[in-house]
Amino acid sequence: NAEEVLRGLGYFPINPEKCLRSTDYDHDDYMPINLAMLKPCHGILMLPGWRGSVGACAEWGMALALGKDVMFLEGDRIKRKEGSS
Repeated sequence: NAEEVLRGLGYFPINPEKCLRSTDYDHDDYMPINLAMLKPCHGILMLPGWRGSVGACAEWGMALALGKDVMFLEGDRIKRKEGSS
């Protein structure tokens, strides 16, 4: 659903989960690849419940450090928030 919402707004989403789904990587192998995939992106979309995921928190921190747009999915709408919302 999140990818559809982004496409509807003219974004081209890159979903690391889809890209790495068929691999045998464990979390420690997966995260450096996932974070590297964030570097060329314009921004990141945080899904509901993201604060409960160590990986999502790492992605959020890296996005902020790199000056990326950080957006949040709330229902079927995307909200842009500044800072550490």
